[in-house]
Amino acid sequence: MGPGLGDFWPRVLDSLRRLAPMYDEVNRTISFNTDLRVRANAVEGRVKAGDVVLDAGSGNGVFTKVLLTKQPDVAEVVMLDALPDMLERAMCDNGKTHRVMGVFENMPFRRGSFKVVMAGFALRDARDMKKAISEISRVLSDSARFIIADLGKPDAFLKSAAIALYWRLIAPFLAIIKHGRPGYEVHTIYGTYRRLPSNSVLKTILAEHFAKVEVLEAMLGGVVTVYAEKTTNSHLHSSQRK
Repeated sequence: MGPGLGDFWPRVLDSLRRLAPMYDEVNRTISFNTDLRVRANAVEGRVKAGDVVLDAGSGNGVFTKVLLTKQPDVAEVVMLDALPDMLERAMCDNGKTHRVMGVFENMPFRRGSFKVVMAGFALRDARDMKKAISEISRVLSDSARFIIADLGKPDAFLKSAAIALYWRLIAPFLAIIKHGRPGYEVHTIYGTYRRLPSNSVLKTILAEHFAKVEVLEAMLGGVVTVYAEKTTNSHLHSSQRK
């Protein structure tokens, strides 16, 4: 089976559903208050006024809020998520934001609908990552951009093992201490990390659909910011690789 959660996907959805009421607070705890900064840095100068943006795997809309702070002059932001429990907590009151229920692998949008797709700590939760990336490419117009802020899996074994230990033991412990028993749901992150492709493999998968791919690593490679650009010749590059 290729990269993606596969049969583990329903378990992750259940955990996210239980965490929905405290999602932001738990994220602050297990990221040591860095998750908002990672999101903000990811979109800084990368989204332009007038862009139509898809927040894929939007959850409760935290990445959309960050984007609108950094670039309030976007035309529209569509928040797509599989969980109504999350979407009902996402803001939708400024005339620019819209909520749509759906999954990465089968997006209910026409080809070329968006100038930017961004995914904040969400792409790793795709059931089938290759299909998800193909769909994201489909809904992007020419000369468009895909921005990812997410967990990473460094290629170096020792770094990867250290990060795996954090997600398996330390992060759940911190979440329980701070948020009580519901915080234990973050233990599923370790399951998503195990199924995550390495940072170099992720770049290779993206290169099948995007002409330019840049992967920036932080925190020993355990956090990545990815910029992928779809040019007018991206479909040609993709067909030549097959």
